[in-house]
Amino acid sequence: MTSIARSQRLVSFRSPNDAWFGPSLFCPVDRIILVKNVSVWNNGATASIIQVSAITALSVYAMAYKESLAAGAHANVDVWIALNPGDQIAVYTEKAQCFGWVSGAVLNGGPTITPATELSGPREPFENEAF
Repeated sequence: MTSIARSQRLVSFRSPNDAWFGPSLFCPVDRIILVKNVSVWNNGATASIIQVSAITALSVYAMAYKESLAAGAHANVDVWIALNPGDQIAVYTEKAQCFGWVSGAVLNGGPTITPATELSGPREPFENEAF
């Protein structure tokens, strides 16, 4: 699989109103997206929950960022979440005037394996597996 060698902006946003569901970026059929960094800023007058998620077609979430950010505060987190075709990055802010930037890399080619999901069925415990 060849890749595009550089990182890029995947999603940027500014919430215009309260309880705002922001842009979604869907991973195309012939690509894999690596989410590497989330940077958020609350420019509003009160604290706001800001959530940036990766979501599969089966509504399974991986939380890239979810915090109540104080007014005027900024957060920057490094993450490593791989999106397969059909997966998406989604944004939610509780209050208006929250800004964000999500960056990562886009790799050419689709997945080389089928990921295990809850639809794959139960498995037997491994030898010496503790519960």
